[in-house]
Amino acid sequence: MSPACAQFDDCPGCPLRHLAPAAAARLKVDAARETFARLTGQPAPPGVFLAPTGRDAFRARLGATRLGETFGMRGLPGGADVDLRRCPAQTPESRAALETLVADLDALHLSADVTRAHVAATADGGVRVVLAAADRGALSRLRDAPWPERPGWDRFAKVPGPRDGDLESGAERLTGRDTMFFDSPTDRLQATLPAWVPQSPGTLPALLEWLETHLEPAGARLLELGSGVGTSSLPLARRAVSLLGVDCVREAVADATENARRAGVDTARFRLGFADRAVRRLLAGGETYDAVLLHGMRAPFGERLMDALPALRARRVAYVAPVTASLARDVARLRGYSAVRLDFLDQMPGTAHIMALGLWHRTDADDSADAPLSG
Repeated sequence: MSPACAQFDDCPGCPLRHLAPAAAARLKVDAARETFARLTGQPAPPGVFLAPTGRDAFRARLGATRLGETFGMRGLPGGADVDLRRCPAQTPESRAALETLVADLDALHLSADVTRAHVAATADGGVRVVLAAADRGALSRLRDAPWPERPGWDRFAKVPGPRDGDLESGAERLTGRDTMFFDSPTDRLQATLPAWVPQSPGTLPALLEWLETHLEPAGARLLELGSGVGTSSLPLARRAVSLLGVDCVREAVADATENARRAGVDTARFRLGFADRAVRRLLAGGETYDAVLLHGMRAPFGERLMDALPALRARRVAYVAPVTASLARDVARLRGYSAVRLDFLDQMPGTAHIMALGLWHRTDADDSADAPLSG
């Protein structure tokens, strides 16, 4: 099928955009299942593909690099650079915000002072912009600039280190508010830098439905590791006896606490900490849970967490990961549980990325807690 993108031949971002949705999904799911089998030594359990929202206008936030007169992505070898203001995968709001930002930087003669820009549209019609300043002199000029008055625009900046890929962490506010808002299917949520906000909010309904179906939260005590600002915590906690969310970002914990208060969810509480240390503290206090939800990122949680997790005696463990390899490396160490299903959610249609949603059940009480992972 036609990629329907004028920059497709130059862009490395959506290499599968020319495939029919079913063919692209099949390719990505097969690759992810093969990765799971290779890294765990077990066949991937059965699962389904959760349909995407469509290949256009699904990215509500973007990251752009300054490339001469363009803010976008490096093109493929031999190709032109990609202008994200013309990218059909971005939402109209994010494209318009980048267009306005570029115009402002040009008008203020600050374009050369910025090396990267992260842009996110907010639920209340505003825009959050985080700028990477080229050096400390550039940061000072960004700080002192007479930025135009734009209602709802929140601007931040920092001088990132040579290996600093996290532009949001440690950024200082130039104008506007510290906190932005985005909408989930159930709540309006606040997020304060560097707390995470969803890149593809259109897939949240399918993700939350999956969690509520397979975690069986009704009447349960839940532990959520990597709870963020409470995007999945609040709908789960509304049905649970209790939910404890743990996150390593202080601002996210404060946001989640405030989001729960504002939503009237009194069964959720949140704690700052790293997952492995938090679980060991819970075990020292004699805590047990009916279900554990793991929000993996691009790197595995690691052996310290996965070795300690079975002692919580949770009947169900769910793992949500944007990278199947991280999930596989972690659950290869999970003992005393059997793999029930491995489903996939396409948050980024047209790209090579796919989100894995895995579910494990604890083996019978008569089974050894050291029983190996089975498929």
